[in-house]
Amino acid sequence: MHLVFEGTVIFRTKQGQLEIGAETLPLSWCRLDWLAAFSGRLDRAPSSPVIIDLKWLRCLSYNTTPERLFSDYILPYEKFANLLGHDRLITRPGKEKKTETVGSILAKCRCLF
Repeated sequence: MHLVFEGTVIFRTKQGQLEIGAETLPLSWCRLDWLAAFSGRLDRAPSSPVIIDLKWLRCLSYNTTPERLFSDYILPYEKFANLLGHDRLITRPGKEKKTETVGSILAKCRCLF
């Protein structure tokens, strides 16, 4: 799982670790669903500097109201999509080389609830 742009690694997983910029965190305590959603190769530079809040990696708490759960779930998707730019294309690794916009990825994640 990784997101790269022209040789610059925005995030990647390697040997049980998550590397985000200068941060290296163990995968065992990281929430990875939103990172998996944005994995691939970015077609253009992000519209803003990509700064990932470590709170986005915390596991969700299911001992809360449905509204709060949705808010906690969607927050990293929305913030990360805004940093990348909704019009940016991400090409997925694999044989198909599926390409989709950051905005469409975000829209799919909103439909899960």
